Amino acid sequence: DWGSAWISGGKRRSDGYRDGTDFDENRAYAHATLPIRGGQLSMDAGVQDKVFGARDFYAPFPSREWTTAQSGSVTFRNGIFGNGTLAVRGYGLRHRDRFVLIAADPAVYDNRHRSLLAGTEAFVRLPVAGGDLAVGGEWVHEGIHSNNLGNRSRLRGSLFGEYGRALGARWRLLSGMRIDHHEDYGWEASPSLSASRSLGTGRIFLSAARSYRAPSFTETWYSDPNNVGNEDLGAERAWQFEAGSSMAIVGTRLDGALFMRRESDLIDYVRPVGQPPWQAENLGAMETIGLRLRARRHWRHVRTAAGFTWVDKEQTLRSGLESKYVFTHPVQQLTASLGHGLPLGATADWQFVARNRLGALDDYRILDLNISIPVHVGSVLLRVRNLTNERYEAVVGVPMPGRWFGLETRVDL
Repeated sequence: DWGSAWISGGKRRSDGYRDGTDFDENRAYAHATLPIRGGQLSMDAGVQDKVFGARDFYAPFPSREWTTAQSGSVTFRNGIFGNGTLAVRGYGLRHRDRFVLIAADPAVYDNRHRSLLAGTEAFVRLPVAGGDLAVGGEWVHEGIHSNNLGNRSRLRGSLFGEYGRALGARWRLLSGMRIDHHEDYGWEASPSLSASRSLGTGRIFLSAARSYRAPSFTETWYSDPNNVGNEDLGAERAWQFEAGSSMAIVGTRLDGALFMRRESDLIDYVRPVGQPPWQAENLGAMETIGLRLRARRHWRHVRTAAGFTWVDKEQTLRSGLESKYVFTHPVQQLTASLGHGLPLGATADWQFVARNRLGALDDYRILDLNISIPVHVGSVLLRVRNLTNERYEAVVGVPMPGRWFGLETRVDL
């Protein structure tokens, strides 16, 4: 066995749905596996080069951006102690970016940066006391060189462990602990615990977990005429609780869950209503509760699914301020999909999304269609987005595309 290897490449290009939203993207990816010393060595490498118009996306100007991303990883897996597994992975991501605020006059504002993320992780998975134990650690270096953010670097590391086992014929418990250390934000502990019980063809489950996120370089130091970072930001922290069930009834799979999330120091960009710039801030403590439902059914040549999500997030903004991201989520979301066959081996997939939202953003309804047609050397894919030509904004001040058509081809060599 000499292993295996494959490569893929792609190109996407568009004139955009309005002036200043064009893009041209090239990408390539390679993967190889080799047997070595009783284990397996996997190698991955990818590159993406993209230029695109960013009109109104970051700021209300006809902006333009050029990006190049290169990534690579090497992973070694090997069996140990009979039924155990050892995995060691090293990885890196290099990113170059140039952003000009006004495409026709780059001298007004020209931001250039290079960033590098490199890390290594290792874990061991072993059968222990009738269950499954996994323990490991990770080390990561992040760095950036920028004419806007300056030259920055920081280290972070973590240790993690997870243990799961069955209790009797129906119950299963899973517990975990992750301990992180960040060069700028210190130590954090993130425990998790979940339990599930099988019920015929379904199950019920409960879970609780803590998480945290350190501010990014951009949130901390970036500045342009429309967005300003904040060096005094603290890390986000949250507890999430969930309870739900999954079961099959008369050939239909039904899933449902109630969830609650308690957050502190959530990071967002805020400003006085209609008055730039957006300023990065910690929003303090807030609570989110919600309901998630989903149904799926498959017939011989037809696949259907429907879902509903309801979210109620506690409003913590001071009077007279508006949020760029956190309070623009849908309060209610309805989704539906239908997949079916067509003549000549073609397939059609319909996707419908309806969102009712908070604040200044309007509600909207979107219907998309994908038609895939097999050909001798691959396939042709026709995409029709926003069939109803709905006018809406995903972020305040950023109009999204109306009805548009896309044509993609795949060639298998």
